[in-house]
Amino acid sequence: MAGGGPAGVATALAPDPGLLGAIGSALWDLLSRLARFVRNLWNPAPGNPAPGPDPGIPPPGAYPGAPPPTDLPLGPLPGPANPPPGPQPPGGSKPGGKPKPKPGPKPKPQPGPKPEPAPPAARKGSGPLLRRGSSGEAVKVLQRRLEELGFDPGPIDGEFGPRTQQAVKAFQRAERISVDGIVGPETWSHLGITVAKPKPPADLGSPDALRKVTPAQLAQWGATDKDRFFAALKPAAVEAEQKYGVPWQITLAQAALESGWGKHAIGGYNIFGIKGTGPAGSVAVKTQEYVNGRYITITAKFARYHDFYEAVSLHGKLFHNGYYDKALAGFKRDRSPVNFAKNIHGIYATSPVYAQSLIRIMQQYDLI
Repeated sequence: MAGGGPAGVATALAPDPGLLGAIGSALWDLLSRLARFVRNLWNPAPGNPAPGPDPGIPPPGAYPGAPPPTDLPLGPLPGPANPPPGPQPPGGSKPGGKPKPKPGPKPKPQPGPKPEPAPPAARKGSGPLLRRGSSGEAVKVLQRRLEELGFDPGPIDGEFGPRTQQAVKAFQRAERISVDGIVGPETWSHLGITVAKPKPPADLGSPDALRKVTPAQLAQWGATDKDRFFAALKPAAVEAEQKYGVPWQITLAQAALESGWGKHAIGGYNIFGIKGTGPAGSVAVKTQEYVNGRYITITAKFARYHDFYEAVSLHGKLFHNGYYDKALAGFKRDRSPVNFAKNIHGIYATSPVYAQSLIRIMQQYDLI
């Protein structure tokens, strides 16, 4: 039973010592050649250049799935002849040198609050109240000053017209003060000049002097010098307030409004539009009345007077006919011309804006 038992099977499966020796020798030789090639490739001996590619070794990438060749240069492997580099000084400078500071991010400028513009330099000055329609030497001085400051007032003619008004408004805007085209204390102060206020004529200092003023004179003052217009009427108006309790400011505002600044004085001296018969009789005149939401033209009888003083005095007496008791009592209590104007609204005249018109004149011309 030789070869048929377990011993026979083992003998048949035992490896051939000669074959194993041949395989081992071949592997050893391959490994030795590979190690020598790698050593010469990475660290060639002096005078012995690195060998070229071994013809027995396939080129890179020849095997399926092999990584593609790299073009990066390969330096020497670390070893006794090539020690690894030590730690670098901070900043990448050479040993012994000063480290270079790393540039940090530049700070972004933060927008701060915008500075407020400096207010114009305060100046000192004063003068008479001037507005469109004013005339005289004070207007000439104003025009010259505006021209000096670079604001064109038009001709230096002493007439406060549209161009002078525009120049005043432009100056007021530049100075950041109230823009109204009126030259009052604030505007004079910023202009920086002082102009003497003209005194009213000596014959206007008493109520009785008003008797000498002609209709043409009052109309001229109303057109060119409204301050003088009011100065002529004020003494008699103050007297009438003391006697009849009617605010002198209301008397002046009504004179301006009812007569168109003296231009339309009925019968020569009736500057208040008072109807009926006066000391000098009456006159029939066409006038407009506001009836049922619209203006209509009618012919009515208006009182005539011998002079302006008579007209002003009897104007105060008119308010004691029973229709104005509330207005008179209110003024005696609060001394308010504005409230007086509101309390006569719809009684003295039919205009739906009558009270507002009186208040506007009193405010605009510094009567209150």
